[in-house]
Amino acid sequence: MKYPEINRFGLTEYHKKRLCFGTVALAATGNLLAVSRAMGHASPATTAIYAATSDADLDVIADAVTR
Repeated sequence: MKYPEINRFGLTEYHKKRLCFGTVALAATGNLLAVSRAMGHASPATTAIYAATSDADLDVIADAVTR
C-alpha cells in the first residue's frame, strides 16, 4: 500500500476508503479546497485530517525549499 499509515488509525472500512480518497485526490491535485468540496466537508481543516502525507511528498517539499 502506498500510504501504510492509513491502517494505524483503527478506522472502519468506510473511513479507510474516505482517507484513501482524500489522500489520493490531494496527491493528484494538490488542491485541498477542491478535495474538501468533493468530500462534502464544511472546512478544509476536516479534509486535512483525511489526507495522509507520504515521505516522498515531504522529500519533494524539502528539495524545493533547499534549492
